[in-house]
Amino acid sequence: ATIARRDGLLALEERIPQIEDPFLRRGLQMALDGTPPEAVKEIMELEIEIMEERHKVGHDIYKNMGNYGPAFGMIGTLIGLVNMLQNLSDPSKIGAGMAVALLTTFYGAFFANLFCIPIQGKLEQRTAEEIKLKKMLLNAIISIQAGDSPRIVGEKLLVYINPDQREQFQNA
Repeated sequence: ATIARRDGLLALEERIPQIEDPFLRRGLQMALDGTPPEAVKEIMELEIEIMEERHKVGHDIYKNMGNYGPAFGMIGTLIGLVNMLQNLSDPSKIGAGMAVALLTTFYGAFFANLFCIPIQGKLEQRTAEEIKLKKMLLNAIISIQAGDSPRIVGEKLLVYINPDQREQFQNA
């Protein structure tokens, strides 16, 4: 923001290839190419939306696995109960059927609640963090393109940081 404000937007051109984040690099390149701010915002928001949809596919896989785990456990329970009921005449064989019935319920619930649901939650959390970061970068791009002062750009970006962490960024 300081370079763009002091030397003009085109002064950033030589630094564009050094930017590691492809989202930021693409947005700044569009701004340097003279793309209207509304178009930059529209294109970059669309990219955020498409990324969110792409991530949702992974979330849904784990969500469904979490939902189906207990159901498959119940199917195993039914199979174990049928096996147990077939052997009612021989009490020594009832235990094996009962064990299958109880273990499959346990495995289904265990798999869903210990693996699938936490992974889904973690993926959703990471997606939310990535969306927040990209929105922050988009706000910076639009502000730089508008010629806002570095101080204003910084203040706009501080909004995205937790209030208890803002002080360390303000002092940097």
